[in-house]
Amino acid sequence: MGRRRWMQRGDARIIVLKVLEEKPMHGYEVIKEISEMFGGMYSPSAGMVYPTLQWLEDESLVDSSAEGGKKVYRINPEGKKFLAKEKEAVKRLEAFRERMPKEKLELMKAGQKLVKTAMMGYPNLDAKKAKEAAKILNEAQAKLAELVG
Repeated sequence: MGRRRWMQRGDARIIVLKVLEEKPMHGYEVIKEISEMFGGMYSPSAGMVYPTLQWLEDESLVDSSAEGGKKVYRINPEGKKFLAKEKEAVKRLEAFRERMPKEKLELMKAGQKLVKTAMMGYPNLDAKKAKEAAKILNEAQAKLAELVG
């Protein structure tokens, strides 16, 4: 038996509206806010967020304006009504978020920071430093495998 998907069709709209309920934001801020909402366990791609924002605008659930060279979106009364009608989905998504243990979130964030650091520094490494970095990562992986294995 496979694991059930935690996100269902249409959930992206609900999550984006829920974030915009807090304050108006541009697309990148929406991505960042959703990632923080789920403790880094789920971080939506721009390919998910921007089309969703466009759909919400096309359906007159959000309004947008140009501010500082960026398109800023804000939920409007129709968007709030839509969100109110979807309260079961909102509860399900919030319950998912609340079930994530803090310790596991900390592990995920630490892993993400490690990968980000390795990838950001990669272009600047000479062969010697690349070999040393690989050694550090391999040692960390071995210790982690021992811990979780």
